Amino acid sequence: MKLSASLVAVKKITSKVPRSSFADDELEQAAHLILAAEGVINPIIVYRNGLNSYEVFEGDFEYHAASKAREINPRKGEMVGVFIIELEKEEAILGQVKLLRNSRSEERRVGKE
Repeated sequence: MKLSASLVAVKKITSKVPRSSFADDELEQAAHLILAAEGVINPIIVYRNGLNSYEVFEGDFEYHAASKAREINPRKGEMVGVFIIELEKEEAILGQVKLLRNSRSEERRVGKE
């Protein structure tokens, strides 16, 4: 399979979405929850953009929260669970991410009305 689950060092991941796009108090709260749970419940989806470097495709909030967790406790927050998109199955995986993540957002929105 070309969607591989892995633990990756937070410091090896980058995001095009700046941290300032998210509320500091929410990132702080999520960081403490990540540390308490010893992981992110919603894995970050990344592209490999180098031998040991990755870029966020989906999950920028989770990435920034994990990065904050690493700042709070470098030992416990060093690694984060990710799904790595490999080029061979990129189109199918991206279609799945868009469909499944968007339908969950829509479901939450409809449930609040």
